[in-house]
Amino acid sequence: MLSVTTLQKAMASVQPAIVSRALATNACRLTALARANSAVIGQTINVLDTLINENGIAGANEIFQKECPIVSSTVGKQFRHTYDHLEKVALDGLRTVGEDHKPIDLHYDVRERGGMYEHDVSEARQRAVFIKDYFDTLIRQSEKEGQDACSTDSRRPLTAYFTLPTGNENVAEEIPLSSTLERELGFTCHHAIHHCALIKAIAKAEKTGLLPKHLPPDFGQAPTTFVSVVEDDHRAA
Repeated sequence: MLSVTTLQKAMASVQPAIVSRALATNACRLTALARANSAVIGQTINVLDTLINENGIAGANEIFQKECPIVSSTVGKQFRHTYDHLEKVALDGLRTVGEDHKPIDLHYDVRERGGMYEHDVSEARQRAVFIKDYFDTLIRQSEKEGQDACSTDSRRPLTAYFTLPTGNENVAEEIPLSSTLERELGFTCHHAIHHCALIKAIAKAEKTGLLPKHLPPDFGQAPTTFVSVVEDDHRAA
């Protein structure tokens, strides 16, 4: 079994912000989760910058909108969907930190499809920067106020709403689920990594103009996968 310190050092070489910071034993959970979400968004911003720098705005928009037949989706749709969830927890969740009297309701499936964020790389990038700033502001605020305060906020109860099938054909219903702010921050990070993995699949298919070289090596890689690789390498050494 690798120690936390050893694992942190190993992960720092590949996923410094996403994993090693989140494992920090002296950081409160809210700060660590905000850092993890911020890091994933930061990776997506880097990808958008690479597309723009290598292809120009017009070329990047074309790549953004072209459907991959293997995934049956576009790069733009995957980014838009990822930002939908991150924006929801940022605006409706993080914005209420410190306001104990205010209930938190997260309606994940109330979102706009097919808008400019699926088609315009520049607009998508501006949205990502805006969302990331919410997480970064929370990080600065929680570090300033101290561990006890942000730990209390992280355990705040909330209601997360998901549209789920009812068992009847073509019928779905928005279901309220009891949760906490820290649990939803964990969910949005996990959800974002999952969709980054789909974007990586689109890149590997090489059908849209997005190529593997446009992505960081660890883009869309689940932290548990990386932990498994590190442990296998450790045992083999």
